[in-house]
Amino acid sequence: MKSIHLILSLALGIVALSGCSLDDKKVGAEPKQEVTKVVKEKKEVSATEEKFEDKEIIEFEGISFKLPKNNEVIPLEKQPLPTKAFFLDRSHLGNLNVVVESLAKPVTLDQYIELVAISTGYNYLSKQNYSNGEIQWNESVSLNQVSGKNIKLNQRTFIYNNKAYIFTYGSLEGNYDLNLKLYVEVTNSVSITK
Repeated sequence: MKSIHLILSLALGIVALSGCSLDDKKVGAEPKQEVTKVVKEKKEVSATEEKFEDKEIIEFEGISFKLPKNNEVIPLEKQPLPTKAFFLDRSHLGNLNVVVESLAKPVTLDQYIELVAISTGYNYLSKQNYSNGEIQWNESVSLNQVSGKNIKLNQRTFIYNNKAYIFTYGSLEGNYDLNLKLYVEVTNSVSITK
C-alpha cells in the first residue's frame, strides 16, 4: 500500500510541478484534452535497443514520440494543463510525464526555463541547452525530496508555436540510471506533427 501511495505521489507530484504558469491571470477556455492516437510500429533492432523493439507512436498536442510497447499509462485525474503520464519501469518507479503549457506571451526557451526554475524551488544539479534536429531543447536535472525520498528529475523542454512541451523523467535517486537511456530515446524520437 505504501508503494502505491508513493507511486501516485511521485507521479502526481511530478505532473503538478512540471508545468508552471507564466501568467496567473490567464483567461480563456479550459484547454481541451486531445485524444491520444497510438500506432504500433515493429522494427528489427540491436540488443542495446531491445526495449524499443515494439514501439507505440503517441500523438499528443501537436507532437509525436515513441514509447516502448511495454509502457504503462498512469491514469490521472483532470489536470489544469494537457498531461500524459507513463511508467517506463513500474518496478523501479521510473515514470515519464509530458505536459504542454500554452504561453500567455511569447518567451524564449531560456526565459521560460528561468521562470520555471524560480517557481519550482527545485535543487538543480545542471541546466543546459542542446539541439536535436530542428528542435532546441533545455535539459534540467534536479534532486528533490518527496515523502522523505530523494527523487531525481530530468526535465527536457522545448517551445514550439507558443507552447512549452515539458518531458519529465522521475525516479528514486538510486534507480535513476536504470531508465535514463530509454527516456533519452523517447525524447530523441519527438517530432512535430502540426
